[in-house]
Amino acid sequence: MKDLIEITLDFETYYSKKEKYSLAAKGMTYEKYIRDEKFEVIGLAVKVGNRNTEWLSPHEIQDWINHVEVAYGWENVRLIAQNAVFDASILGLKFNVYPGQIADTMLMSKAVQQWDGNSLDVITRQLRTKYGWICVQNNDGSTWVGLAIDENEQLKQFAVDKGTEVHDADGKHLCDFTDEEYDAYAQYCITDVDLTWSAYRFFLDYYGFPEQEIDVMTTSIEMYTYPVMELDTKVLEEVKANVNQLREESLARAGVTLEEVRSDAKFAEALMKLGVEPPTKINTKGEVKYAFAKKDLEFLKLLEHEDEGVRELAQARFDNKSSQAVTRVEDFLSKAERGKLCVGIEYYGARTGRFGGFEGNLQNLNRNKVVGKDTPYGRLVFYKGKVDRFMKLGSDGEVLLARAGWVENDEDELHEVGLRDSVKAPKGKTLVVNDLSQIECRILAYTAHEQWVLDAFVAKKDIYKAQASKSFGVPYEEITKSMRFVGKSQILGLGFQAGENGLRVVLGKRSEDFSSEELRGWVKSYRASVPNIVAFWRKYKAVLRAMVQGMNVGIDDKGILQLEGNCVVLPNGMKLVYRDIRCEKNENGFDQYIYWGRNIRTKKPDWENTFEGRMVENAVQALARIVLTTQMSWIKAEFRKRGWSRDDAHLAMQVHDELIVCCREDIAEEVLEIMQHYMAKPPHWASDLPLGSDGDIAKRYGCAK
Repeated sequence: MKDLIEITLDFETYYSKKEKYSLAAKGMTYEKYIRDEKFEVIGLAVKVGNRNTEWLSPHEIQDWINHVEVAYGWENVRLIAQNAVFDASILGLKFNVYPGQIADTMLMSKAVQQWDGNSLDVITRQLRTKYGWICVQNNDGSTWVGLAIDENEQLKQFAVDKGTEVHDADGKHLCDFTDEEYDAYAQYCITDVDLTWSAYRFFLDYYGFPEQEIDVMTTSIEMYTYPVMELDTKVLEEVKANVNQLREESLARAGVTLEEVRSDAKFAEALMKLGVEPPTKINTKGEVKYAFAKKDLEFLKLLEHEDEGVRELAQARFDNKSSQAVTRVEDFLSKAERGKLCVGIEYYGARTGRFGGFEGNLQNLNRNKVVGKDTPYGRLVFYKGKVDRFMKLGSDGEVLLARAGWVENDEDELHEVGLRDSVKAPKGKTLVVNDLSQIECRILAYTAHEQWVLDAFVAKKDIYKAQASKSFGVPYEEITKSMRFVGKSQILGLGFQAGENGLRVVLGKRSEDFSSEELRGWVKSYRASVPNIVAFWRKYKAVLRAMVQGMNVGIDDKGILQLEGNCVVLPNGMKLVYRDIRCEKNENGFDQYIYWGRNIRTKKPDWENTFEGRMVENAVQALARIVLTTQMSWIKAEFRKRGWSRDDAHLAMQVHDELIVCCREDIAEEVLEIMQHYMAKPPHWASDLPLGSDGDIAKRYGCAK
């Protein structure tokens, strides 16, 4: 990609709190807001390069867009915006414009992790007070951006402040503005663009935000702004019918009403009528509450109670307490009515940089269960022992559904129709899905020098069986299914210094099948099998002490991770920031390390505890994310190298360590080869890291193996 022209912009649009038509309204999404018939552009502020910012009225915007295409080509533009997914979505969904790159100052701020909040107001105030980095509006309309120090200290008094005019525009259409109000609104928007430009320049010129991260940011935003996949309403209606039928049947079997299972008090009363004492728990406020949540172990035990009546009552509660399943289907149906699926992938969704999801989080779509053999009629589909559907794919990818009967056991299960099946490629295209195999386990072993784990991956062994072989002292070939289960639990639950409780989290309901002594034995055998990983945890104890002292040291022997003050510097230049980290005594008199981060439950700024294992987990997750995002960039670059446009092959979705490309059917095999090649290629900073991936081609996301 040749040198990009930087264009900073900000759309101002009609909104009405009274009509519940605003991005702050409950249930509103960017896509829903923009595709709504009430959508109206009030104006647009644009800055090309470092030129003066201009204001465009609605009737001028299309001409300006055409001018940019002729002058530069939109593929050669780096779009800069605060909350760019909104502005880029307007460009894409309303104007069919797709910049070559997108830089979002809100997301850049989030990745930097230096202060509370990522609004433009917070960013600019922090830049001024903490760094002296300001944007000045000169009398001639030009702007000055940079550090106001030494001879420029006097510039601080002229630093631009955000206005409040946007709050006065509530409920105002373009025709409702007076000339004076519109001019003030225009100036407000111009100021926002100047401040956004200032923040962007700070992150790049002063903070050192890596250029390659902007490509990652672009990819994640484009999954939303350039939607290509469709949602199958027929499948969604079937899923909805299945869920509703399941709920009604469970109520009928238990002989109760919906109100009796949804109300905690009435459910408790129903349990007592069956001679069962309702389980309780102590909440965070020290209050005694019923333990009726779906994740409460005491409630889950009721699902396996010896009394069939209790089991059916608990199952009815389980199936009907939450309306999430139906709500999600209805959300998908609503999306399908409006157009193609905008995939909400959140860049830097976690503090380690791992992606998150928004607007119907596609990161947590339940995986379809596929077991057994296909029938002559297609894939057999059932739920909770009952065959609900045959699923057969037509030549065009159409799903044919029909009723069936009962099956004897779970081994007859083939495919459970779910939301994944509703996500499909449009006509003439298909989906290519490829998954990066067990990346965190590989990186942990690599950074800790646990060679036998790496050797197992190189030999393409089942890592769970290999772990079981080490833990039990039994040859790999003699590992049983139950032994492998232990090895899998150890890998998934104990890699980051967890103990018995960590295992219980991984095991979930099954944890009750094992005694504390058994689980502690698993912990002991795991730690004995990975002495270098255990040593790596201990090394992080010294790292924590050095961090509190503000020292700069190397963390791992390979030189991948560096400590600079309170930051762990990653090989791509990004940082894990442990703001204001300090060591203090806990209630038991032991040292504990805390830093200013974010409360997991409330999502608000708060003090977080950390320890060696958690620090290792942060680093491993961050490195795994860099591996995947590097591969994403390689794959996109290869597509461009072959002359493919977004319409030919588009990286349409990312789910955990899985990439999904929507492409022309005739190049699907070629796309799969590209993805498998690059997702098996390690980054330069870990050139001998053994990687593996597996992929498939399918018309529907749910049908990919």
